Amino acid sequence: MTMMSTQYQVVYALNSRLSQSLIKEYEKAWLSQAFFLLCLIFLTACTSVHISSRYDALESELTAQGLQAEVLTTNQFKLYLARPDIFNPIEEMNLIIEGDGLAWRNRYTLSDNPTPLEPTGLFIARQMKLRKPLPYFYLARPCQYLNDQKCTPHYWSVLRYSPEVLESYMQALDQLKLRYGVKNFSILGFSGGAYIAFVLSALRDDISNVTSVAGLMDPESWNDFHDSSAFYLPFENDVLLKKTKHVSFTHICSDADNILPCSLAQKFTADAKVLGLTNHDIVILNGGYEHEDIWAGL
Repeated sequence: MTMMSTQYQVVYALNSRLSQSLIKEYEKAWLSQAFFLLCLIFLTACTSVHISSRYDALESELTAQGLQAEVLTTNQFKLYLARPDIFNPIEEMNLIIEGDGLAWRNRYTLSDNPTPLEPTGLFIARQMKLRKPLPYFYLARPCQYLNDQKCTPHYWSVLRYSPEVLESYMQALDQLKLRYGVKNFSILGFSGGAYIAFVLSALRDDISNVTSVAGLMDPESWNDFHDSSAFYLPFENDVLLKKTKHVSFTHICSDADNILPCSLAQKFTADAKVLGLTNHDIVILNGGYEHEDIWAGL
């Protein structure tokens, strides 16, 4: 079982004592600038979408792919898992991490449930199976597709990449590793899920490669590009890049994605090269795929 680094433990200990006033300060600044951008990101997020329709979309895709639903319980959050119906040992597990989901309910109010309008991560799994007929496991983000008393809107807004969120994935991967005898993980992250995968690969030694699909790899550059306020981030990107030189990265972007344009992926890979790193490749899709539809071009 992979243990968290000392640095991670220290950051988590500090963050767990963040005062409510500090959280509110981050959230107030973030809310003041981010709404219009996030409405664009989540498409119909400015309208009310009943949770039942989102669950229906999930169930339909689970049935189509023959996947089983499960809840992984960690010390921090419960995480929704969709898995193939197998229990054989898996030397390298293909794992997909979902994007940020439906963060907003209306013009001024964060959603009370960040469950995605559509399970984009599962759509990606379906496309990947067409290329490589391998079993794919799917992890949603905290508070998606299930009820959890620990969930508050902070965790799908300013604290979506907080240490407690990251720790929940650390524990989830440890559980999967123990159950299936996994030696290495191959992780694909969609949108904000790519940043989760990036940080995990810096904290663990059992992640062999990461694929980002319309991936948010550098939240600070993304915030600068869209002139929005920052998320709370426990690590500097340069630190993460240096700690992931053992991991192979492929960054897939689309020429028509205005949310996470290829220019940001190109900047990220250029930053890696400045640090002397050669483990980052970029693939540009030239099919007019927008952010939420990029899976169709895989």
